[in-house]
Amino acid sequence: MGNTKVKMRRRDREITDNEKIKEIIKACDYTTRFQSVIGNGKVEIIEDSQEKMKALLELMKHNTGKTEWEFDEQMLKAVCVFKLVVEEMSCCKQHE
Repeated sequence: MGNTKVKMRRRDREITDNEKIKEIIKACDYTTRFQSVIGNGKVEIIEDSQEKMKALLELMKHNTGKTEWEFDEQMLKAVCVFKLVVEEMSCCKQHE
């Protein structure tokens, strides 16, 4: 997903992708095209180094497109990684 906006609240997560403003001549006709996923559930701290590394690799892949990253043990201990255990999910897509 490119240009992803993430909004975290206490128990939910919203990811919006492909957010584009549709340009129209009249101001009242402006709108936004988007795709979003909203998940509700329990947020947990990842303690296990291997699970933490797997999550960080996914984040780095998403943000850079690269999959080859190394994390030393000191780095893994210094960073706090959270995961959302999804209990409920919904999605929405706004077309042109």
